[in-house]
Amino acid sequence: MNLTVFCGNEDFFDPNEVFNSSNPKLSLCFQHTVLDLTPCAYMLIFSVPYYFVYRNSKDKAIRPSKLFTARMIFTSVLFLLALANFGYGIWKFTQTKVGLVYIISPCLLAIGMAKAIFFLNFDRKKGIQSSGLLTCFWIWYLVLWALIFKSQVDKLLEKTPLNESELFRYVTFFISYSCVLALFIMCFFVDRPPAHTTYDPYSDESQLLQTETNIEEEIFTEKNPCPEPTSSFLSKIFFQWFSSLIVLGYKRPLMDGDLWDLRKSDKAGRVSRHFLSNWNKEKEKRNNYIEESLKNHEESSIILKIKKAYIDLHQALTKVLLSSQAAELILH
Repeated sequence: MNLTVFCGNEDFFDPNEVFNSSNPKLSLCFQHTVLDLTPCAYMLIFSVPYYFVYRNSKDKAIRPSKLFTARMIFTSVLFLLALANFGYGIWKFTQTKVGLVYIISPCLLAIGMAKAIFFLNFDRKKGIQSSGLLTCFWIWYLVLWALIFKSQVDKLLEKTPLNESELFRYVTFFISYSCVLALFIMCFFVDRPPAHTTYDPYSDESQLLQTETNIEEEIFTEKNPCPEPTSSFLSKIFFQWFSSLIVLGYKRPLMDGDLWDLRKSDKAGRVSRHFLSNWNKEKEKRNNYIEESLKNHEESSIILKIKKAYIDLHQALTKVLLSSQAAELILH
């Protein structure tokens, strides 16, 4: 099956319409494959390492918040719209034999949205307040669907009458793009912190706290906490969380009280305990290796001594036998 049949007797990509036109236009087949499915391919590839990195997160589940509920609602709407396009594509295929792209693309899009719903719940259960995976996922759709949005608006401005299929796809697309835009805006906000944190054997509180519990705020609350842990993914990659300190330093010299407290994971006590723990493990491995080598050396030395004694004995017996045989020859 070639691309023409897959696209329903349409061109997959027409260079003249794109590069030699004052108003470039992308074919519907190109829109439904490259622009629709590239973010799904991103999700498929990067969700696997993301899952294995965060599946052993020490932070516990975040209680459902309004932000989480809103994200779930908009993502579920995207999933249902993809299913609606999938069902409509099957119905049109049985009626007029449209291209398979109108069936396969919505199906894969629905799978991508289902994975987004899964990782929304996964992030909440693992205490992740702002997901880099989902943020990049929505940015992909926001940028690529902007090209489809331009194409749809251009067609509407032509004021040509729309058939049933075009009207259905226009409505579902504009609702979908609105949901993506809303989800992208939500990426700038951070969910509430986890209910409590699992016991960390290397933390400064490990001598006082020996079981998983809620930490008393008056004992361990930081006076001037660092804003990085509670910043969004976008704020972290663009260092926006650091901007307030830069602006303050520009206005006046910084004082000791202006500086943030170190995060618990960065404090010297925890870092040194973590280092010493791993260092002792490596020392133990090295000692075991040395003991094993010495033991093997001793065993090999004993074997060499036995072999030498055997050779010496064999040589002595050989000399005795030769001597006795020489004596017998002389006597005869």
